[in-house]
Amino acid sequence: MFAFAIAIHGLSFLQVLLLLGALGFMGGFSLSRFNRPDSTPTGKRTHKGSVIAFANFLSFVGVIVASAIYSGATHYLHTGLGFLLHLDGSDVTCRTIYTVYLLPDPCCGCCCGLHAYAVSPGREGRENVPARAGALLTPNHVSMADAVLLIASIDRPIRFLMFKGS
Repeated sequence: MFAFAIAIHGLSFLQVLLLLGALGFMGGFSLSRFNRPDSTPTGKRTHKGSVIAFANFLSFVGVIVASAIYSGATHYLHTGLGFLLHLDGSDVTCRTIYTVYLLPDPCCGCCCGLHAYAVSPGREGRENVPARAGALLTPNHVSMADAVLLIASIDRPIRFLMFKGS
């Protein structure tokens, strides 16, 4: 009902804001009803429904904030959508660089994995690596990409020992 009411032409910004808030509240409320707290096999109760409902509430708050930023930028700063998209792209780029700075290992593993999937045909022999115990992996050095392919094929952290020639 609230989604249809938002589509009415000629609503003020405040009316749309209130309708979006009501839509987010009702969406979170309906999800918490369908995703009631479960019991795990050990008997502990979880709060899955509450978490999903709060995540939806935050999503709708994000929509409201984004529409308020767009409205303020177009009405008060007289900028267009292109400027906001460039601003958003710059923000995402800066956050990506900062994330790679803070977490270089997972980001490097993700990039290596994507590259390895594009270059390597598959992940043969993975079933031979134990899930928890130690293992000695001995690549045959067919190319300089052996370390990258090894990292991409195993889900566990890997330590390398390499010979430095004189």
